[in-house]
Amino acid sequence: MSLATAYWRSESLREIDAPSMGLSVGAAPRVQFGVSLPYYHVTDRSGFSSHGFGASYLTSKIALGQGSHVKAATSPTLEILNWSSPEEGIHRVNWILPVSIQADGETARTYLTGGYVSRGSVFGSGAVEWSAGSRLTLVANVAHSYSVADDPVSDALGIARHRTDAGGGAYVTVTPSLVLFTNVGRTFAPVDDTSSRLSVSAGIAVNVAGPATTSPRQP
Repeated sequence: MSLATAYWRSESLREIDAPSMGLSVGAAPRVQFGVSLPYYHVTDRSGFSSHGFGASYLTSKIALGQGSHVKAATSPTLEILNWSSPEEGIHRVNWILPVSIQADGETARTYLTGGYVSRGSVFGSGAVEWSAGSRLTLVANVAHSYSVADDPVSDALGIARHRTDAGGGAYVTVTPSLVLFTNVGRTFAPVDDTSSRLSVSAGIAVNVAGPATTSPRQP
């Protein structure tokens, strides 16, 4: 399970998720299920504030291949929004279908992920994870998304259909059952009122199933 705090800021608003809770359970050697739920605090540029439970995610992870150096998995996910939209194609419950590939080296691991979101977007991301020591691991990531849904209102407002984000972070293995993690990032293109100027998160991941044979991974 994980417990985290996240801060996100753009030109139009700022948001703090505290607490942000996650839980995952291994159901079989190649299958796990999880749920995540944040409690948000949002303030816009006028000073208006709101808070409540944000979008929650019900996830699964299914291993497709477990080679010695290359692994593949898919993570079908349900997104449950805390709001409904009158726009066609955007519902309170949506689905996400990503496919990931992991390549292992001696001290580094590379991840590639691509997928589709039923709200109308495709995405791709890549990450590199480097073991800087027996307890410290450094991470760098980049992600790009593109909207394939027709949205005349956003087009008229000049809101871009694509977005590129990047960031980096670290996690520290305190014990085989306890990991501390942090990450910082932002949107690099395009830079407008809705793009992230700063995103910071930090928290702990705990394996509560008993003596762990491997360290819990970064959420």
